[in-house]
Amino acid sequence: MTAYQAALCGLFASTALFYLLSLFSGLPTTIKEFFHDSNLKLNTISLTVANLALASTLAFILDGTQIFGFLYLLVPISLLAGQSVYGYLVSRMAPPELFGRGTLLTGLDTALNKSAGGQVYFQRIFVFSVGLTYLFALSYEIFVSAGLLATAIAPAPTTATEVLIELLLLTVVMIYTLTGGYRTVQRTDCAQFFFSVTFLLALSGLLISLARHQVPNLAAAPIVPTNLVTLLGFATLALTPFTAQLYGILNHAMASHQGDAKERVSLFRWARIFTFLLLIILAFSALFYNTAIGGNGAKTAVITWVTDNAKSNTATACWLAAFVAAGMGSIIMSTVDTLLITVTQAYYEGIANRDSRNVDDHGQLRNVRLSMVILWPLAFLILGVWWYTKPDTFSILFAIASPCEALAPLIVLLLVLAKRKHLHLIANANSSTYIFLFYFLMAVTLAVALYALSSHQQWTRSVGFCSLVLSSLTSLPAFIKSQRLLRNGE
Repeated sequence: MTAYQAALCGLFASTALFYLLSLFSGLPTTIKEFFHDSNLKLNTISLTVANLALASTLAFILDGTQIFGFLYLLVPISLLAGQSVYGYLVSRMAPPELFGRGTLLTGLDTALNKSAGGQVYFQRIFVFSVGLTYLFALSYEIFVSAGLLATAIAPAPTTATEVLIELLLLTVVMIYTLTGGYRTVQRTDCAQFFFSVTFLLALSGLLISLARHQVPNLAAAPIVPTNLVTLLGFATLALTPFTAQLYGILNHAMASHQGDAKERVSLFRWARIFTFLLLIILAFSALFYNTAIGGNGAKTAVITWVTDNAKSNTATACWLAAFVAAGMGSIIMSTVDTLLITVTQAYYEGIANRDSRNVDDHGQLRNVRLSMVILWPLAFLILGVWWYTKPDTFSILFAIASPCEALAPLIVLLLVLAKRKHLHLIANANSSTYIFLFYFLMAVTLAVALYALSSHQQWTRSVGFCSLVLSSLTSLPAFIKSQRLLRNGE
């Protein structure tokens, strides 16, 4: 058996294992069982492995430490801070009644409609914008990860190799997610957590070992970059993990599983600690390699090592190849299954305007599964065609995500006003102009981002930052007025 064949066996074995685990998770009989489970330990594992995406881990950390040097350490710190703030908001700031019908977004939408005496369309606009961003992020994750995995299982990987990997992983994930719902995702994430963590720690050890045994290159990465354009680009990169924790539908879905505020505190505390530790260990290892050796960077060094190992065909090489393929496959599947069920829940609540905690209407469960069978393969087909026509998908992702940055200050403002019972400051029976200012800002942001994408692509990644600043300034008048009312005892 060659190392490439062993890698392929490792990938097949891991996918088979996860499918078999899904068979023992039980079948949901209601919409609530399909979308929710309150097991705190399993939810903590699911949130952690969803944060450990393969494409962002390898592409962002390994490349990012080469470009930005030690500044890149601020990125996992930003993610840690974002989850800390979000954990505080949903456990200490959000009133309990906001979680009555599903996610926090549903509760805020209901409260805003009640305050305005009519529809303000908050949840639909929110879910459409963020859900679209998640679809593009998910496609980026799948297609980039499949390209990395292809190098481990094929001596001369082609587009066909990548497509076959994508079809295998997506088919298995779709089957067990459709049949078992969120509970199955939880159970498979436990096994995927073991493979993912072991893989990331082994990758960190590999980078340190390579740095100690290779000859330093004159083109070693800078300790801290001094180029102004690079620093401006990093400002956007460093802020995004923070703001994404506030508007991300993944966090909103996870928070909706825990009915008790103390459990939500524990969920986000342990998930952010585990995620931060794993990412910071890998970041330090990549920094150690990039600053000591340099050359083409840590990512290229890892891919070269995987390729060279596969060519040796020794027993050790075969075991290592199988482990690498299983680990990479696990990370991909753990990210895809969690986002799959999360985005489905968000669209079910936000676009279809349904209650994800319903335990009576059994026909809705059949409708959800049928919709997933039709819409998800169609979405992946469209995104796959888009990806393989080779546009700059990463810049497109930033352009699509730019309006979402305006939602981060809005979420904080709404939770503060809901806590103080001051939502009438932003939407009331006389006027809802204030909240529509945010919608207008999102529309303008998208238009500017798409214009920048077509004519000044280097500025695309800065549009979201400008939107964040403007949204924060737009939030200030309502916050200041709320402070005055609070001081007056209102």
